[in-house]
Amino acid sequence: MREAIEIVQVGKKAKDLSFRFNNTEGFIVPLVSDQIQQVFVNILINSVDAVLEMKENFPDMRGEILAETYIEGSSLIVELSDNGDGISEDKHAKIFEPFYTTKAVGKGTGLGLWVSYGIVKSFQGDIKVTSKPGRGTSFKISLPLNPIY
Repeated sequence: MREAIEIVQVGKKAKDLSFRFNNTEGFIVPLVSDQIQQVFVNILINSVDAVLEMKENFPDMRGEILAETYIEGSSLIVELSDNGDGISEDKHAKIFEPFYTTKAVGKGTGLGLWVSYGIVKSFQGDIKVTSKPGRGTSFKISLPLNPIY
């Protein structure tokens, strides 16, 4: 997660945004690090875009992205949240479909969340979204600490 944040933070678009990371340490999750990092980068880039869109309407707004990890039962939970423009509820079911995007034409391919969903599912995990227009978005990724292969 730390590396994913660093990758996104150095981008020109993210220079004025605040990133926070609250991390729980002391656990091991059997994952392919490059793949899970891709999930985090995809979601973080979407968060940056959403916050910047919100800042167009509210230039004095402080753009914030929060990443948290914690243990819940037998799962590692990773939550990525932003205070961007949000996603209307009628679009929640579609955002994990290939080529679906809420971004303006030419701004996104609609593949980032679809790829992320596939990666999370390949690790026997789950990913859910909560969002309201004007209130931001939160992705909750649940990954088993002891997956069965």
